[in-house]
Amino acid sequence: MSDVQLAVEETGRLTGADQDTGDEFDEVHARTSGKKKLFVAAALAVVAGSGWLYAAHMRGIHAVKGLTTSQLNGSWALSSNAIAQFPGVMKQSVQFSNGTVSGKTILKADSPSGVSRLPFPDHSVDSVKESGDGYKLTATWHGTYKVLTGNRVDLTIGKAGYTLGAAFNPKTHSITFSHDILLTGGSKTVYSAS
Repeated sequence: MSDVQLAVEETGRLTGADQDTGDEFDEVHARTSGKKKLFVAAALAVVAGSGWLYAAHMRGIHAVKGLTTSQLNGSWALSSNAIAQFPGVMKQSVQFSNGTVSGKTILKADSPSGVSRLPFPDHSVDSVKESGDGYKLTATWHGTYKVLTGNRVDLTIGKAGYTLGAAFNPKTHSITFSHDILLTGGSKTVYSAS
């Protein structure tokens, strides 16, 4: 075979090989293109999901607002979840009206830990009554308050004066305080409209 024929045959084979490679290239390109489309779809889903989570988070932030005097005025009850952090305390309710706060705290009579949560005795106590069965004590008390800017409430109850952080949630019609209005110890407390 001459060199020219060999070159032609090799060129033919190369051309044929090139054509086979082209089909493989198209198949690889199609697979790669499908993967790219899948990646783009996944990326769009992540972006959309992130946008949805951000919007939900912002709705939650906007739901909790600073407290105004008109929102605070009314009757409120300490939530059962919050009361769990005060052993011996059974129930507590408060009423805010025109700068005056009054409340009722019900304690187990045989619970020293419940009594130790109260900042009594002082002139803020209106009455302490024992139930007929001797099981519980009901203390009524009073003080003053002022709503401050920056989501804060200034309280004076007896000898104690302190400032609480407060946030009103219109969706649940509840107020979250940085610590309790009266009870000592514990952390954040939630009061619901009663």
